[in-house]
Amino acid sequence: LQTREQHIRRERATSNICTNQAWVALRTAIHAAYLGPHGLINLAKQCIELPLELSSKLDTIEGVHAPLHSRHYFREFVVRTDKMAMEVVQSLEAKGYAVSA
Repeated sequence: LQTREQHIRRERATSNICTNQAWVALRTAIHAAYLGPHGLINLAKQCIELPLELSSKLDTIEGVHAPLHSRHYFREFVVRTDKMAMEVVQSLEAKGYAVSA
């Protein structure tokens, strides 16, 4: 597959950014403006606090180690398990957590 405008000579190209990237940038700007400064701070706090809470709950399941490393993480972290994913889901659901994939 060719990149957008790759076939056009460099000096005649109108841009070097993909249309989809501009769309994502616009959506991000609208979302940031909608949240405002306090909303952005709250969102950042949630992106730190919720994974911490989840990792501590996952770590209580036998055979699951979360997070795998002790470094700081934001939104995502690595989990190691000796179990099948469905077993982990069932363990969480048995403890009253709603799990969706």
